[in-house]
Amino acid sequence: MAKKRVTFLTVNLASNAVGRTYLLARMLAPEFDVTIVGPGDVAQRWTPLRHDTAFEWRGFKVSGAWGLRRERKKIIRSLIDGDVIYACKPINASFGLGLSARKWLNKPLLLDNDDWELGFISDSLYWEVRLFKQRWLTDLNSPLYTRLLDRRMGEADAMTVSSSFLQKRYGGHWVPHSRPVLEITRQPLEGDGPPTVAFAGSPRQNKGLDILLKAWAKLKHPSARLRILGLTADSELARNTPAEVRARVDFLDPIPYEKLPGFLMSTDVIVIPQKATNASIGQLPMKLMDAMSAGRAIVSTEVSDIPRWLADGAGVVIEPENVEALTHALDKLLADPARSQKMGALARARYDIFGADRVVGSRLCELVGSLAEGKAPPKPLPAFDPALAASPAVEVG
Repeated sequence: MAKKRVTFLTVNLASNAVGRTYLLARMLAPEFDVTIVGPGDVAQRWTPLRHDTAFEWRGFKVSGAWGLRRERKKIIRSLIDGDVIYACKPINASFGLGLSARKWLNKPLLLDNDDWELGFISDSLYWEVRLFKQRWLTDLNSPLYTRLLDRRMGEADAMTVSSSFLQKRYGGHWVPHSRPVLEITRQPLEGDGPPTVAFAGSPRQNKGLDILLKAWAKLKHPSARLRILGLTADSELARNTPAEVRARVDFLDPIPYEKLPGFLMSTDVIVIPQKATNASIGQLPMKLMDAMSAGRAIVSTEVSDIPRWLADGAGVVIEPENVEALTHALDKLLADPARSQKMGALARARYDIFGADRVVGSRLCELVGSLAEGKAPPKPLPAFDPALAASPAVEVG
C-alpha cells in the first residue's frame, strides 16, 4: 500500500526556521512520503540543509503579502499534494497559506508551534506600525498577520508544540526537537589537545553570546578554547571582542547537519546561555537537544524548559545573564573531566527518556496517521508526563 503523503509548509527555505521543519520531516519519513514547500529558491536554501537529498523541496516566489494572496491558488494547486498539510509556525507564509489550502483541498491541517511568535514582536502596536510603516500591511510575514493568525490557531485540526510554555498557552501535542540516537564516542579534534567549550546555534541576541564572551574573558583555565559555530570572525560581535579574548576563541562557519554530531562529540562542554526574554521564554533551544543526544556536559540557564531537561544532574543550570556564575560553572567542569563525563552520560540518559526520535517520532507518526485516515487525533498529554517517556518505569523529575 502506498504511503500517505505529508506536505510541510515552512516560513522560508533560506532561514534557520526550516531547521524545525526538517526535524519533523525526518521523524515522519519512515512512514510517510514527505515534501517541504516554502518561499525561496531551493538551490539557495538554509546552508546546513543546502545539499539535503532526503526530501523533495519545492520553492515559490511571491512579492509580499499581496503577492501571496494573488498567487495562493496557483501555489496550492501546483505544490501542495499531501494527505496532511503540516504548517510550521503560525506565520503568514506557512499557516496563513495552510488555512487556505485546508479550505480549498479539504485536507486536514496540522500546525507546529515551536516559538512564541508574539514574543518576537513589539509590545506596542503603535510603535510597531511606526517602525514598519507601509510594510506593516505589505510584508509577507508582517507582525500584523502574526497577530491575526495567533487568534486563528484553533482552526487547525491539531497542533504540535515544542515546550510546556507553549502547551499551557495554546494546547497541543508536546513534540520536542528530536535527533537520531547517536553512538557516543569521544572524537578529539587533534589528538589530546586542550579542553574545548562549544557554542552551536544561531547568534541572535537572546542566545547570550555576549554573556558567554564576557565570561570567557574571566575564565581561569589557561589553555581551554571556545569554539563558536555559526559566528564568523568578521561579525560585529567578534570584532568587538577584545583581542586577548579572541585569541582563545575559534569563530566557525555553519556546517551541514550531518557534521554537527561529530563537532559536538569533539568538545568537552557545551554552553547554551539563553537570556530570559520574550523571544526565549517559550523556546526549546534546538542545540540543547543536540548536546544531550551527544552526551556532553552542558551549562545552560533557567529559561523555559531547560531546567526540566537538565534535572537530576544532567547539566548545570545558572541564572540568565550572570557572567560570574557562567565563568564559575565552566571553570569547575574544565577542572574536573571525570565530572564532565558523568554529567554528559546523565544528559544522554535523560534525553533517551523524553527526546530520542524513537520516542517522539512514534507519537508524531500516530498523530499524523490519525489525521491522514480522517480519524480524531489522540488526546494530548502534558509535557514531561511519565506516560510520554521511553520507559514509564524510569523515574523522571
